[in-house]
This record gives sequence, C-alpha cells and structure tokens, in this order.
Amino acid sequence: PPHTRPRPECRAMADNDDEARRKLEKPQCSAEAVIEFVRASFVLPCGGEVDASSAKELNSYDDRNFHVRATSGAEYTLKVHNGVESQNQPLLDAQSAMMRHLTARGVKCPDRKST
Repeated sequence: PPHTRPRPECRAMADNDDEARRKLEKPQCSAEAVIEFVRASFVLPCGGEVDASSAKELNSYDDRNFHVRATSGAEYTLKVHNGVESQNQPLLDAQSAMMRHLTARGVKCPDRKST
C-alpha cells in the first residue's frame, strides 16, 4: 500500500502526546547524583574533577541541566535528556552536528561528550 501521511489532526495529537511525555519523563535527578555519575564515568579533558560545591541547576523546560566547575577551573554544562528525546538518536545526533558546525565557525558552544 502507498505510504500516506497522518492527517494534521493526528500529527497534532501525537505532538501533544510527546509534549505530555516530556513533562512526565523530565529526569528526576539531583546535582549530587549527576556529579557522582560524572566522577565515576568520565575523565575530564581539562583535568581535575568536578567541584561539587560549584554545581548550579540551570533553567530547563523538560531536561535537567547543570553548570559545574572543575577543580582545574574548566567549566562544564551537564545535560540529562528527558525520556522522549533520549529515545530519539537522530535528534541527538543532529544537535551534536549543529554544535560541531558552530564550533568550526568560531561560535563558542558546548562540545558533546557521549554517555
């Protein structure tokens, strides 16, 4: 059978469902838990380790974002994706590609470190 596109009202319902899921699936994690995960899972490229006292949660609609400073003075943004986007690898890849594109053109932006 030929491929048909969903009717606009069906797409709108799917978008609303995803939006509701984003709110329900906002990560429930503390700055302390994220810092412990980073300490156990990563070697920071600029050396040192995350200074737990520097952790500050940033505003975010449906993810959790934290700004931290390493003992070396380097600063990092830690992002924990919500349950909808974390299941959408092409979207995550597109976000990373855009950050690489901007960085290559001299725009300062985060550099993705996969988990």
